[in-house]
Amino acid sequence: MELRSRVRAQLAEPEFVVPGREINYSLELLERDSHERAHIRRELALIKEQHGIVNLMVLEVGCGLGQNLEVFKNDNRAIGIEGLPDAVAQARAQGLDVSEGDLEAELAIKTGSTDWVLCLDVLEHLPNPMSLMKEIHRILRARGRVVINVPNHFDLTGRIRVLMGHDLDVHKFFPHNHEWDNPHLRFFTHRGIRQFLRAAGFAVVEDRSERFWSFPKQSILQRIGFGSVLRLLARARPSLFAGGFLLIAEKCQPEPAWTATDS
Repeated sequence: MELRSRVRAQLAEPEFVVPGREINYSLELLERDSHERAHIRRELALIKEQHGIVNLMVLEVGCGLGQNLEVFKNDNRAIGIEGLPDAVAQARAQGLDVSEGDLEAELAIKTGSTDWVLCLDVLEHLPNPMSLMKEIHRILRARGRVVINVPNHFDLTGRIRVLMGHDLDVHKFFPHNHEWDNPHLRFFTHRGIRQFLRAAGFAVVEDRSERFWSFPKQSILQRIGFGSVLRLLARARPSLFAGGFLLIAEKCQPEPAWTATDS
């Protein structure tokens, strides 16, 4: 389905003021990840093309240094909200429209003003991810969409490593952290993230998790021609064979209130 509308100035005024709070990631981590997330930007470019995301309002929550916004900025109103002040400054220095904001508080965006929201590798960092999803639901227009990505910590490789005595950071996302200060606070299975989105008032319209398969020794298997088999496994059992869960979900309309005249 192609979503098109005229873009209006949607940011609420005044600019969001952030209270003092702890951010559980750093500029160094964002800079490291920027070199490891080219596959996400390629996927966003495909989504943009396939869904006709042009002349729309696109918001990224937890936008980091803003590389994902670069995919959309030339022909959309692309804005970001980020909690880390140093990241905001760096994104602005690149000419991006990024504001500092608290993702666990009310977003300084007008209700029903946004066409697409990007929420990529953010929910796992939040003590209360449902609070952010309710805000995303609020700011999206009718039938607006959100692109969600969360990591799969406990794919087959991760489960084997735990069984063999590895700590919880099975994929070494944060090799310099301990279990008690790991920036990832929430963990999702494929079933769990779909249930979470449904509880937040969204319907999954596209599941792209199979495109990011994960398997022990997968580089060797791919070299000998088993890539298509791995993708089939990731489609059939994503909690075991997908490296992360990337979904597109659409804002559901509330059920109409029942009245006596309905009977």
